[in-house]
Amino acid sequence: MQLKTILRQVPDPRGKQGQDYMLWSILSLIVVSLLCGRRGMKAAFLLGRSLSRRQKAELGFIRGTTPCHATLTATLRVIDAQALADVLGALFLEEGGNARHSGKHGHRCPTVPLLLISRCGTRPQR
Repeated sequence: MQLKTILRQVPDPRGKQGQDYMLWSILSLIVVSLLCGRRGMKAAFLLGRSLSRRQKAELGFIRGTTPCHATLTATLRVIDAQALADVLGALFLEEGGNARHSGKHGHRCPTVPLLLISRCGTRPQR
């Protein structure tokens, strides 16, 4: 199952004014950042800024811009953490037999387009 499909299941508690970006897009940027070994919202913000237009579109940022650090942080503060954990848990369980590679300790990584992962580099960044 695609990351986009899974993350769309997380309820969006933001008001109309706080919806410059789709929730699944914000969450997918954060998840891809974590899968790349980056830590924190600043690292996710910097990864988002470094993506090509095509990579941004893959994550649902169709206007070519990605959220700022404050937007990423504010979004994580308002979403239902348990709902996100449940959705991501289901993703890792479902992808377990279908993933292309394993992470540390034998955990399987969800299928993410390789063109996004290629932007991660080989060194974890902070």
